[in-house]
Amino acid sequence: MKYARAGLIAGTAATLLTHPFDILKTRLQTTPRSAISVKANASAAALGNNTAPQRSASTTLISLTREMLSKEGAGAFLDGLGLRCARKAASSAIGTISNLKLVRAYVLDEASMGAKGFICFS
Repeated sequence: MKYARAGLIAGTAATLLTHPFDILKTRLQTTPRSAISVKANASAAALGNNTAPQRSASTTLISLTREMLSKEGAGAFLDGLGLRCARKAASSAIGTISNLKLVRAYVLDEASMGAKGFICFS
């Protein structure tokens, strides 16, 4: 039972730490690049340049983060956190218990074999 709790705690902690970054990743993948306001695009348009300069991924990420904070607030980074925590915590608990059972079975199997790898019936 303590291993299940350890898995639950580990899964919850990992989810709490990574969820905001997962939200950003998903938004970057689903939002058209033209919809993310970047200062370089605004200055290029003001100069009449139709070809916007290439943006680095970090510029787009920072722009998206600022845009989400200004338009939706900090709560935007917590959307779906409860459901994801429940799912990830449960899967971590199951994975921890399964791993422990497999390791124990392997160790017991190795202990039943002799030095040359043959099964000892003692």
